[in-house]
Amino acid sequence: MSLKNENAQLAETESELKIVSVNGVDIACRTYGTGMPLLLCMGYGGTMDMWSPALIRYLAEDRQVIVFDYPGMGLSGPKDTVSVQTLADDTKGLMDALNIFRADVLGYSMGTYVAQNLVISCPDVVDHLILYAGDSGGKKCIQPSSEVEAALANTSGTSEERGMRLLPFILPEKWMAAHPDIMSYCPVLTENSSSESVQHQYLAIQDWMKNGTSARLSEIQCSTLILTGTEDIVRPPENSFFIGKRISGSWVVLIKGGGHGAMYQYPAEMAAIIRTFLDTT
Repeated sequence: MSLKNENAQLAETESELKIVSVNGVDIACRTYGTGMPLLLCMGYGGTMDMWSPALIRYLAEDRQVIVFDYPGMGLSGPKDTVSVQTLADDTKGLMDALNIFRADVLGYSMGTYVAQNLVISCPDVVDHLILYAGDSGGKKCIQPSSEVEAALANTSGTSEERGMRLLPFILPEKWMAAHPDIMSYCPVLTENSSSESVQHQYLAIQDWMKNGTSARLSEIQCSTLILTGTEDIVRPPENSFFIGKRISGSWVVLIKGGGHGAMYQYPAEMAAIIRTFLDTT
């Protein structure tokens, strides 16, 4: 199915844009489908329109999928102070504003940091935890190459320009060569975030990475799925195994050939793994 058709089908099921007040900031969100809430926490520099439309469509077949913009990003209002913990607090605040008392939570990249902080600080609100393309910070974290880090640190330009700059690091080179039409799998971006807001997130990540959650992973007691691509060079897959060894009973699933943006490469496969995990644990 083409991306155009995926976007059209998604538009048919989405709710209208909703703006809710969370900790004094207007937060923009959208919901898809009905059922048990599945809250999606976006990665660094991302907005809710950057989620794979196909992944959302598959997941929303039997549950309510909620996407949102962090403070300062996309359609949400600005915030003076940003840290991973404040992002986790705002995520909890969004749940409260939407009258969601308990949800499954999926974090992508930086969103895994937010999700980890959320479940550690508010364990009762997370039913299932899904950590996709993430790590737990700290000294034992496997860092990306200096080339990748330099690309991440460059916050200049529009959201689209930043995305195009990062695309060669998000998707494996061989896979991109075999799929040169990026509009067949990447979403059409309609939101923009200022370089200043992205820089705030970058600094928040650098601060969080000093310790992360590596010493507290054993506190996570909920059912946990850790997803990673074998070709992820932004958050190398060794980090997922580190997390998996420290969360009792967790699943660690490798997506063969998947890069940091595996949701664009293999949305149906990812959705099947996630749905199997949610339905059986």
